[in-house]
Amino acid sequence: MMLKRFIYIFVILLITCYSSFSQVINKGILEENHKGTLENSINDAGGELRHEWIFQSIEGVKSWYKLKLTSGESSKEYDVRIRNLITTMYIAVRLTDSEGKVTTLTSVYDKGDKWQRVKMAAYKECLRKEAKWARYNQIMSLDELLNNIISQMDTNLVLECYM
Repeated sequence: MMLKRFIYIFVILLITCYSSFSQVINKGILEENHKGTLENSINDAGGELRHEWIFQSIEGVKSWYKLKLTSGESSKEYDVRIRNLITTMYIAVRLTDSEGKVTTLTSVYDKGDKWQRVKMAAYKECLRKEAKWARYNQIMSLDELLNNIISQMDTNLVLECYM
């Protein structure tokens, strides 16, 4: 009887632990294009900021994309690299300003605890005075993860520098 209880408790604990580390991001979804629209963009005076993540290739844990941002009549593409590791995902967006200087915006996503943080050391003239890079919790999909990156870019950067 005691052995049955032990096995039952062990199975319940195993299922609970496994479900808490369930993958929001799987390799198949990284081979797709993703798109979205940010309403009330700060950079477009309340207009729409459209974004499209265009899949290029995948090799092992690395995926390459092009990020196409469209604000009003302006549109530009940026190189993106995603490293999808076991417990963490890193997304690096290479932004080039009008003078040709390259800056990298980086997003870190913890798969176990499902939080995301976006960081960037932007040039002073391209960073908003009230810039605050927020942490997002309970990320439940890749689209939510990508939309948060665009939201952070819109909130903290003067995108005119990079368009």
